[in-house]
Amino acid sequence: MKALIAFLSIALLCSCNSDDSTEQFVYDVTAEFSLKDDKGNDLLNPDNANAIDESEIKIFYVLNGEPKEVFDGNMDYPRNFFISQYSPESEY
Repeated sequence: MKALIAFLSIALLCSCNSDDSTEQFVYDVTAEFSLKDDKGNDLLNPDNANAIDESEIKIFYVLNGEPKEVFDGNMDYPRNFFISQYSPESEY
């Protein structure tokens, strides 16, 4: 059993590398905003009769001069946005 643990430990240590020549960055960018009509009604609140339907919102990235719609079906939010309310008295 000790030999198996030693072998697995050595294999794990040998599989690691320290190639620092490639830098990787993760940008976590968040934009929070609310949307109201001229009467002050929250247009992102689904209880509002004039609310904007979340399924009708689309985001496009312009890549090489061509607009590409954002949709990644493997993600929790495939259109790269979600509408939420942080507390009961806050806006959507």
